[in-house]
Amino acid sequence: MVNLSGPDTNTDLRAARRVLENIGKFDNKGKPCSEEEWRHKFLKATHDVTSEQRAALWADSLAFKGEAYKWLEALKKDPDQAIAKEAEDWSKLVLRIESRWPTPIPDLDAHEEAQRTRFITSYMEIQDWADILCNPTNATRPQQAWAMLHRTLGHACDSTDRDHMLQMLNSALPPFVVSLLPNRSNYGKDFNKLCKDISELSNCNLYNAWRDRSLLEAMSAFSLSPLPTPPPIPATRSPSAVTPASVQTALARLTPAVIPATPSRSTLASL
Repeated sequence: MVNLSGPDTNTDLRAARRVLENIGKFDNKGKPCSEEEWRHKFLKATHDVTSEQRAALWADSLAFKGEAYKWLEALKKDPDQAIAKEAEDWSKLVLRIESRWPTPIPDLDAHEEAQRTRFITSYMEIQDWADILCNPTNATRPQQAWAMLHRTLGHACDSTDRDHMLQMLNSALPPFVVSLLPNRSNYGKDFNKLCKDISELSNCNLYNAWRDRSLLEAMSAFSLSPLPTPPPIPATRSPSAVTPASVQTALARLTPAVIPATPSRSTLASL
């Protein structure tokens, strides 16, 4: 077996080791990732080494006493020396690995449907980028990344470029963004050019268009909102009904009683 414990003289081998250290050791328990993903990273990291070096690196990248580690140790101790030797030759070891950890067969239909769903539900949320777009010192262009991702998702769908373009113009872009495009909505079937023009929109123009539209929407919402209901007027006690009898009673209370005058003596004498 290739000795990997001593000083390296092989540049590719040293580079592979550094990458594998970052990937982490495989333990077959979902750490650091699934076997399928880990093997993909391993093969990519060891692309430039020999078959024997790759087999040795695979053995060295297994978690100590993990399931894969124990499986490889059992293979090395197989009574059949021809089988045991397969642990040292990657071209043969990889067949054993595939038998033990079969690569899942991808569901292409499900993948395509997932891509299509992402494409038709994607929407350019300018508000999420406002802090970036309004900062003249920030060179980040989120609209560029969004457009390139949208183009990739569109091409992954089983539909025409015209369908992609119509979906983007009618559903994925705010109307004020369409008005900023050089061709407005007149792109025919040129989906790639539409994505390119979106990616080239300036941060400043995008921000100003979004800000103006937001202000108009806020003003419109305010003008259409109902006026506040005034507070209710406190109820007052209604005056009692006025009738002739009540008036007479009131006057009687206010007019002092008239006491009859006592007749004078002269008046009595004349009588």
